Amino acid sequence: MVVKRYHIDVRVETAVHVWSGENYVKDLDLIVRNGKAYILDYNLLVEKLVAKNIDIAKITDEMLRSPQTLLDKYDIRLEDISSYILNVPKELNVSRDIKKQITIGNAKAIPGSEIKGLFRTAYLHYYLKYKARQDLVKAIRDSIEMIMENCKVNVKKAGYSIEAVLKGYISTGRKGGERPYDVFQCIQVTDPIDLNTKCYLENIVVYDRASGNVVANQTIEALAKNSRLRYILGIYEKPGTKLIQTTVYNIRDLDSKIDEVHKSLFDALKYFSKDVIQYEIKLLSESKFGEYDVSKQINLMKKWLGEVDKGEAYYLKIGFATGHYAKTIYLALPDDLKRYLINIMSYCVKLVSHGRISEWDHKTLKLLGSLYVNKKVVPFGWIKLRVERVGD
Repeated sequence: MVVKRYHIDVRVETAVHVWSGENYVKDLDLIVRNGKAYILDYNLLVEKLVAKNIDIAKITDEMLRSPQTLLDKYDIRLEDISSYILNVPKELNVSRDIKKQITIGNAKAIPGSEIKGLFRTAYLHYYLKYKARQDLVKAIRDSIEMIMENCKVNVKKAGYSIEAVLKGYISTGRKGGERPYDVFQCIQVTDPIDLNTKCYLENIVVYDRASGNVVANQTIEALAKNSRLRYILGIYEKPGTKLIQTTVYNIRDLDSKIDEVHKSLFDALKYFSKDVIQYEIKLLSESKFGEYDVSKQINLMKKWLGEVDKGEAYYLKIGFATGHYAKTIYLALPDDLKRYLINIMSYCVKLVSHGRISEWDHKTLKLLGSLYVNKKVVPFGWIKLRVERVGD
């Protein structure tokens, strides 16, 4: 039974990318021409070739190796064999592998699971920074020591130990040998119920704050600024589950858990939003940008802080390359643990980049490449989020 229901309205403030797990390959899956990226539909290409009485068996290798050659040879327009077309900003240097934005139905979108994950991250940050007990701090210290060992085995799983500690912390109450109650069992976020999104090709540039150099670059299919999505957030009791059927938690206990989520979740979003904005402002202010324009972005983010303080909205980072550890765990740790985590995660980053990057995320910024080439500094991955109660 749903106890409380809300609309979540999301607006993309800077380019956002949620990776589908798949890549486009330039000149095979898409062709860039005259400021457009044409996503090829090979079924349409085959139909066009058959209509021209071309023996497909004789040109299959050429078609899979260089489709552009076939288009020129047989006078086929890109527009006629494309599933859809993306804008490409002027002077964007498109890499060979392009990360593909996730699709829900037929629309490019941010899944509801990503929004719920963001809420969980905010909740963890809130409890770690503002509600933490000494036993949690000790557990995190121990888990940081495990990162190094995990990294040697599997770099991508380096941080699992610290995540496990944090997720376990918001699971409360262990009775009769039952599993602890996770307050996020009470939360459900739907996939978008309404959306108006646009995508384009963008580059994420990794900017080293100390040297002032770009140390990495990745082309992505990005949700464009002002894309909008609406979700339903339900805070509910889950009927028919072991949680309610047994006497481990009676209904009064369950109601108190739901109230706990309701009261603390929005405080958590507010504190998390403010901390992440302030941290990004700090990084921007202390970086070496020379003649590049950063003041406009800093002033805009200060306005965001005012909106958050007034309870008008939350500004948060979401999706690919937005720094889970740097923006969540790192921000909430005591100073000595921050230094400890920096050293270990820098080691892990060096491993995963094969020595190309030796500094961890807090010493870099992820910027929009299409604006950076025009001497404008705009961070990647920001959304504006509003939550409004719906009915009873």
